[in-house]
Amino acid sequence: YLYANTNKFTNFEVLSTLTNLKNLEISNTGIKDITILAPLTQLEHLSLWFNDQIEDFTTLSTLSTLKYLNIQKTNFKDSDIVHIASKTGYPPSSGYPFQPK
Repeated sequence: YLYANTNKFTNFEVLSTLTNLKNLEISNTGIKDITILAPLTQLEHLSLWFNDQIEDFTTLSTLSTLKYLNIQKTNFKDSDIVHIASKTGYPPSSGYPFQPK
């Protein structure tokens, strides 16, 4: 478990080395690129709340073990929902946070 909400990291790349991490809370941290999360194949809980600098959410579709995803107050678009739902089993709705069916 890593709780780092509201911390202003400058080097998010270190997160990609935490491959056994199951819970990650990085809300309101200023992260812009979440592609570094792709190696976190054990991740079950992810909170990205209030990171409105993130533009590309496609990495989320590779995190198939996610059981909880909080993307409130981000730039997440409804069009992203269908893509992620098809890969992860999240319901295709715009309700946030998501939990799989």
